[in-house]
Formats: sequence, C-alpha cells, structure tokens
Amino acid sequence: YNNMYIDYDGCYGAQCWDLAQKYFTEVLDVPEWVLSGCGYVSNMLREPKRNDLNAYFDEVSVYNMDQGDVCIWDDPTPHIAILDNWDGNSLWFFSQNPNPCQVMQCDLAGTMYAFRRKKTTPDIPKEVTPNVEKDESKNQVKVKDNITELRVRSNPNTDSEIIGTATP
Repeated sequence: YNNMYIDYDGCYGAQCWDLAQKYFTEVLDVPEWVLSGCGYVSNMLREPKRNDLNAYFDEVSVYNMDQGDVCIWDDPTPHIAILDNWDGNSLWFFSQNPNPCQVMQCDLAGTMYAFRRKKTTPDIPKEVTPNVEKDESKNQVKVKDNITELRVRSNPNTDSEIIGTATP
C-alpha cells in the first residue's frame, strides 16, 4: 500500500483510521468491528472500545515497541499509525493522512500509547451484529432495540451538526 491512499470505509476520504483498519483485518486478522464505530481513533483508548482493543492487543511501553506495533495518539491530535522502525534517533511509522501511505515520522501533540497483537485470539466471533435481524429477500435489516430516531451528523462525533434523521 506504499504511496497509495486507503479509504476503507468510503467516508471522509483517506484517514489514518482507514490504513489501520486494513492492517487490523488483513495483516493482524482482527475482526473489523474492533476498530469500527470508534469515531475519533482516540476513542479506542476509552470504554467501551477499549474493551474491544484489549481483547486482541496488549498495551506495551512506548520504550519497548517492536515493528508492527500499533500506536494511538490521544487528544488533542488523535492519530493511529504502525511502527516501522527506530533508527537510533527517531521513530518511523507507516501512516497516512494527509499524505498517502508511507513510512514517515509522526510528531504529534498528545500522549502516544502502543499496542501489540496478542499471541492468542479470544473466543469471540468474527462478526458481531447484536440486536439485528437480516432479511436477505428484502435487502433489509431490522434493529431490535427501542431506537426511536437515527441521527445523521456532518462529522463522526456527537458535537457535529445533525444533517438528517430517520425513523427505524
């Protein structure tokens, strides 16, 4: 994927999250739902997404990282990248946004956390769709929860403007 733009979910263009999702699913064999639905990637550091992360990764010291470890920066500059190497002076990451995928330095504000894929896989199904019934014949899904309204926002956070609503 070097020098390519990865837009995994087709939303908001090629973000750091998109490259991480490709890496999680294609290289680390981590289910898609672990990273999806986090909004800002720094939300992976908070419940409930932290539980998903902890099921597949161990947190490691930033002073003891190995090539391939996943690094997440917390606010004010949320970011996620894959450690490539330490050259004795600087950390180099495989990353994207705003640039295409490439090995680069990521000098970002905020605290960096490092995670390494666990050696064993938890006994969790690959696809989790709780409270959803699928009707293939009608190409529809039905949510079983008591949701009365769905809100569509201009950006993936709860502070963004609501630009549309739907009734399930």
